[in-house]
Amino acid sequence: MALQYQIEFFQGYNGKPSDEGCYIQLRKDIPTYTKKIGKEEFDGSDDFLQTLFDVDGVVSLSTTAFRVYIEKSPAFSWDEVLNPVIDAIKESVNETDVYEIAPPQFLDNKNSRRVFDGGNSIT
Repeated sequence: MALQYQIEFFQGYNGKPSDEGCYIQLRKDIPTYTKKIGKEEFDGSDDFLQTLFDVDGVVSLSTTAFRVYIEKSPAFSWDEVLNPVIDAIKESVNETDVYEIAPPQFLDNKNSRRVFDGGNSIT
């Protein structure tokens, strides 16, 4: 089965994704939960988290049920960071393929609450 996901960006300048961070909403749970931790704080004690921090550009992250939050360095684009992060998650949950269930969402102060609508998107 494919790892199914949706990306949620914070809205930045001119409606483009900001460097603040993004959520990766998943339809499969992840192996480890952690509060927000920076790369410099991480002690290497968890293989899943280590795999995510091994992606160039990842500076901090948090993980909860069915969700990963990533912050990146402004020196990297989201394309450079997200594709390897999705691949790392896919391998960690033993999936063979990935499938984006809906286009990326942009969060602002009006839609910061995310709710799965029962269809194929998280709104």
